Amino acid sequence: MNKIKKLLVRLGIIGAIALEASILSGLTSKKEIPEPNVKYAPHEIIEPEQSQISCKTIVIQRDNLGSDDVPCGPVYTAAEVPPTYCARYVRLAARDLFGLNYPTSDAWRIRDAPNVDEIRLDDGIRLDNLVSEGKLKRGMIVGAYNPTSKYNGREDVKKAGYTHNLLYLGKSEDGKLYFADHFGKTTRPRISLEELRAKNKLVPIEVLYLKSKKQCATTH
Repeated sequence: MNKIKKLLVRLGIIGAIALEASILSGLTSKKEIPEPNVKYAPHEIIEPEQSQISCKTIVIQRDNLGSDDVPCGPVYTAAEVPPTYCARYVRLAARDLFGLNYPTSDAWRIRDAPNVDEIRLDDGIRLDNLVSEGKLKRGMIVGAYNPTSKYNGREDVKKAGYTHNLLYLGKSEDGKLYFADHFGKTTRPRISLEELRAKNKLVPIEVLYLKSKKQCATTH
């Protein structure tokens, strides 16, 4: 009888040891290996090189677009486009969005370049009429009168009649005309003509376009 008890005790000890080993093995196999702590700089994920930016790229990256295909203008650093440099902004944006190379000049002097022509918005000519006639195309510059500009009244400004530049982006499905500009310290990647008039009382005076460069095929 004593031999049987000793045998049962030994079997119980062996079983307990085996059960403990099994539990430990299961816990070890389920232990998660932590992922390496790798951090990516934002530009490594979403920001392409400036030379690689296209209309489609910008449409994908901006979250303030409607259901239409009107793109947003790029946003540059203050070093690239300082405050009040509206002409530099439209020149860079026209290049990066539409591949159009306007001359480097003041907003009211771009019109004087030999490869630039203009359409005056006199005698009741409206921007939306130019769109429907196929004359106002994406990538064209619109010169606008800004009533608060400190340059108003200068002799070299009177000929053009304006001191601010807008880049035409296109017409949305609901019929609104959209532009991009750099007003004061603020870049506005996409703003409607109605907003420009309501917020800043800007008045379109003239459309500028390149003579020697074929404009984008889309006109809306």
